[in-house]
Amino acid sequence: MERILTFEIEQTARVREQEMMKNISATVTDLELRDRYLSLSLLDVHNNMTIFDNTLSRLRQQQKTNEQQQNMTIQNLSLSVLDVHNYTAELSSSLSSLDAQQKRMKSEIQTLTISQQNDITKLNDTIIHLKNRVQSNVAFTAGIIGESGGHTYTGTVKFPEVIYQVGGGYNPTTGVFTAPKAGLYLIFCTNVAKYHETFWTKIMMNGSVKAGAMAYVGSSTMNVHQSASNLVVHQLQVGDRVWIEVFSGSHLYSALSDTTFSVIMINGSD
Repeated sequence: MERILTFEIEQTARVREQEMMKNISATVTDLELRDRYLSLSLLDVHNNMTIFDNTLSRLRQQQKTNEQQQNMTIQNLSLSVLDVHNYTAELSSSLSSLDAQQKRMKSEIQTLTISQQNDITKLNDTIIHLKNRVQSNVAFTAGIIGESGGHTYTGTVKFPEVIYQVGGGYNPTTGVFTAPKAGLYLIFCTNVAKYHETFWTKIMMNGSVKAGAMAYVGSSTMNVHQSASNLVVHQLQVGDRVWIEVFSGSHLYSALSDTTFSVIMINGSD
């Protein structure tokens, strides 16, 4: 009995030991698996940490780069703002200078305009004055035509051929010029005497002798036409009379109006 019990106990002990060994073996295997998984997890963690560190390093480097770029951008922006400020100041100064220049030009244009208007006014006044003078001018030239063979003259010499006349005053019938306006006058006459004869005339003014013109022949054998001229400048009043009067001699030669009488007003009295 004791042997049987002992055997059964031993048998039971062996079974439990085997079961225990199986359990222990399973546990060890499980621990080995867990250790393997844990090693793999730690390796993943290490790799992930390495990747994280690398990523973090890149991020820090990127942040540093970004900060540098940001600083450069801020610096450039500051310079740009300064440039804009300087440009604005220069532009403001230029605008002020242009405004002052424009004001000067405007003032100069106004001055030139006023001066031009004054010049135009003076020119118009001069034109009107000259026009009035031309319109109020007095002048004539008269001659003797068709007396190539000589004609006998006594008293006042009549010049019937009016070559030109403006303003009136000369009467070709009487040979007398009557001043229609007061002013300074030029009086001129030319005598051409007949062959080898002397002809002497006087410029008369209101009955008074003012000058003479003598075509003189010293020898009766001289077969030539002698001529004489004279000119007088005199102030005449309205109604003053001027004519050419024979003083000595009697024959004039005037085939081509060589003998003439002219009066010109050179300055009227306003």
